[in-house]
Parts: sequence; C-alpha cells; structure tokens
Amino acid sequence: MRIGLFMGTMGAASTLDGQVQQAVAAEQDGFDGYWIPQIAGADALTLLALAGQHTSRIEMGTAVVPTFPRHPMALAQQALTTQAAANGRLVLGIGLSHKPAVEGRWGLNFDTPALHMRQYVTVMRSLVETGSVDFDDTLFRVSGEIQRMSDDKRRLEADRSRRQFLAYLVAGGATVPLAACTEASELSGAADEGSHNPLLWAVAWQQTAAEFGALCHQAYNVARMRLDLAIGNRRSGDKRLAVITDMDNTIIEATNYWGYLINEGYEFFDDAIWDEWIPKNLIQAVPGSRDFLMYCDENDVEIFYVSNRDQGDRTYEYALAQLELIDFPQADEAHVTVIRETSNKMAIKERVSASNDLVLMLGDNLNDYKRDYYVTDVDERYALMERDRDEYGRDFILLPNPTDGHWVRAIFGDSEPAPTDENRRILKEAATRSAWDGT
Repeated sequence: MRIGLFMGTMGAASTLDGQVQQAVAAEQDGFDGYWIPQIAGADALTLLALAGQHTSRIEMGTAVVPTFPRHPMALAQQALTTQAAANGRLVLGIGLSHKPAVEGRWGLNFDTPALHMRQYVTVMRSLVETGSVDFDDTLFRVSGEIQRMSDDKRRLEADRSRRQFLAYLVAGGATVPLAACTEASELSGAADEGSHNPLLWAVAWQQTAAEFGALCHQAYNVARMRLDLAIGNRRSGDKRLAVITDMDNTIIEATNYWGYLINEGYEFFDDAIWDEWIPKNLIQAVPGSRDFLMYCDENDVEIFYVSNRDQGDRTYEYALAQLELIDFPQADEAHVTVIRETSNKMAIKERVSASNDLVLMLGDNLNDYKRDYYVTDVDERYALMERDRDEYGRDFILLPNPTDGHWVRAIFGDSEPAPTDENRRILKEAATRSAWDGT
C-alpha cells in the first residue's frame, strides 16, 4: 500500500515557501506522494518544480490542472520541465474543470468537453512520448517539437517516468460533470484503465480463446496434409520441395506486445514501441508452427522464412535470434530473408520457385500470398479474396490475426493508422458496415 497526501494552500502553505516546506515535510514523514490542486493560488506545476529541487524521493502530482486555459503544447512543455526538475517524479493529472469556470472565468466554449479531452490527450501523449507532434483535427492544429531537459545532475529515469507520467493523463477531477467525465473516459483510451480500448476484444481473444489455438492447429494440420500429398507425388530427379513462411503472427506471436499497448493506453499499433519490443525476444511460437516446420525438416523440405521488418542495421540479427530462440529448423542465412523497404514478398516467391518445387506459402495476411491484396478498398480486397477462394488451404495457408495487417490498410489507407478522432470514426464505420437499425 502507498499513502500520499493531498494538500491545499491554507495556513502555513499559503506562501510559496510554506508550500515547498510542506512537500519537504511530507517526504521526511515517510509519505509516498504529495498532491496539490490547481485552483486560484500558486501555479501547481511551478510549485512542484521548486519542491522537486528540495526533495529526492516523494512522488508529486497535480489533481488536477485544467486543460481549457492551456494549449496542450504549452502544458506539455511546462510539465516536462517540471518532470526534469523533479528527476522523473511528477505525475500529471489533468481535467476539464467545469462549465461555469470554463465559460464564466476564462470566456471559453464548453460545448464539446469529451472531444476536447480526447484530442488534448492525443497531442499530449505524442509530445510526452516522442517530443514531437503533428496533429490536425477539429479543435487543435499542432505541429512542432519540444526539446527535453536533462543534465548530469538531474537525468530523467526515462522509462519509469514515461509510464508514470502518461498513466495519469486522464479526464479526471471532482469538478467534471458526470456525463462529460464518462464520455471522455470512453473516448480517450487512457482513462478508465483502458476499458474502452478498441484493441480489447481482439487481444483478449488471442490471449484466452481456445478457438484461436484451434484455428492455428487447423491451419498447420491442413498444411501437413498438403505437404504429405506433395511428398507422395515426388519422383526421382524432381526439384527439392519447399515452403515459404511469414514470421510475425504466422510462426511467432507478439501477444504480450499488444497487452503492453493496452496497459499503456494505446489504441492502435505503435511502431516505436514495436521497435523497442523486438530485441527483447519476448515472442512465443504460434500453436502448431514448430511441429509443422520440424516435420518439413525431417522430410527434407526446404524452409524459407521471410519477414518485412525494419529495426535499423540490426534488423536481420533480431529476426534470426527470434527463430533460434524457439529452435526453428533451418534458421540460417540461406533460409532467412528480411525485407526492410517493402512488404512485397513476390520476389522471394519467384526465387524459391526457380530452384525448388514450392508446395505452399504460409502467412497471416493475404498480402503474404499475392501482392494483389495491397489495396486500400475493403470491397476490392474482398472481391480479390473470392477470386482466389479455391487456392486457400491448397497453395496458401492463412493464420488468424485480428490486430494488424493489410486488412487494416484497406480500412484506413494506412497499415499503422494514428490514434486520431478521424481514425476512430473510420473504425466505427468499418464495424457498422452492416448494422441492425433496431426496427
């Protein structure tokens, strides 16, 4: 259990020095946290920056800083400065305040509090995580960078600070009307412990559903039957049999990566975190994948691993290490190809087919099979699938992947869409293409 103090500005703490000394006393008395409001007295973040210079351990938080009177870039700049002064101990709490204050005190419009908070959090999250933002939506148009402040004496504990800092970017505060608070929580993705994150159903299914494992085993059972048929039809002098397999979500899965995103309040794929996650080697084998590939190896079938990734100069090293970790057969330079500049695997297919009898390809994405599927129209992509329906289970084995892939590109025009209001709207439209009208 952690115990903190929520303090105001009464009595001895009505002066700046008194407030700082109050924080010092809270730390000396063994409290874990020191929280202050942003009301009519001292500026909360300025005060905590000063207190951070006179303390060393105690967590310091705001409860809460109103968002309406401060541009998100200005607040991010001030908060990150305070975070540097406090050596990574700041927890930033933000809130809407309420209509009488927003309209009566500051003369601002309170018509769309939920939309305001959702866009505000999106801008803040980008600035805090990356130091930059490029956001253009209905309420905010923000583009720029913030230079982070740190030195040898007060170097930020970057990973801890980022997680802690972002954990409290919520639409909270006792003065928020209940309806507005609820709506903002639903929309922001960071509030209410991410309970309205659109990733939840997909990742929960991957994490828990026996049906997910069954579909994977089913895919590899069919692959084995196709392989047995090809082995039985071989004749002396024929080319060596071969299979081509994708890596991510085909033979190895990244379920804990998606779990991390949900815990951190992310609603969409995040490329920067993916690049951090890859070298950790936290992957697991997709059910049935290793058994099938070992069967290939035992029957002198050549295996070609192909992955489109880009983690810089060490991309290939990381991919090979993951295959070696699970002890996949034939995981060597002759059989592992990593494509950094494109997702197009057709050149590898042509190369393998020239020297081998290609039995089948495996992937979690129709684009792993044919480049035709790399389109930005849902109906067009679906029509292409129907065109090739006789080839599934024969020439191409598809593994289930509900979280990412080029099916996402057909919806958004981008395989890794940004967490914007527009993309949330597009996602809802995709989910309601067919919807009962209630009559």
